[in-house]
Amino acid sequence: MREVLTEKELGLCKGGTATYVNTSTKSKEVNVLDLVAEGDIELCAIRCSEEKVAVACGYRPSSGNHRIFFNNFEKLFSKTL
Repeated sequence: MREVLTEKELGLCKGGTATYVNTSTKSKEVNVLDLVAEGDIELCAIRCSEEKVAVACGYRPSSGNHRIFFNNFEKLFSKTL
């Protein structure tokens, strides 16, 4: 008998996005919490001040709404410019 249930079996499927930045790179997190819609879009973004670059990472689950994903990703571009 198995004693441990997987997260999926418990209904706790988790995912998300991540961006890793070297500690020597001056960067600032972009607040994207208002653009995240669980089940439709996961986002994270940073601005690198010295390089004048923004880096974003997005994920849409296969069951996620395409329209919400692309609308919110487009809003992210406006935030980072």
